Amino acid sequence: MTPQKHYPRVLSIAGSDSGGGAGIQASNMAEAADDIGRWIDRSGARRLVLAGHSQGGIWLSNYLSLHADRRVVGTIFYAPTRDGPAWERDGAEAAQ
Repeated sequence: MTPQKHYPRVLSIAGSDSGGGAGIQASNMAEAADDIGRWIDRSGARRLVLAGHSQGGIWLSNYLSLHADRRVVGTIFYAPTRDGPAWERDGAEAAQ
């Protein structure tokens, strides 16, 4: 019998301008990170690759900076933006 390979699941986080991806309804970066964490928990995946598109790349970077999630075995950033919404920029400036 050939052992089965357990490939990681790929979960995509799209920016709010492209439909919200993971269902992120955040009004600040901390809420976005919490939403991503809950989304990962609900996926049931033991190994996953997170993909962030546009605004989702910023949310993904933030999530990874706050959580050492061992289930995340890889990341993909495609067409990440450098311009976030005003609430995001204001929060980043206040943190500096």
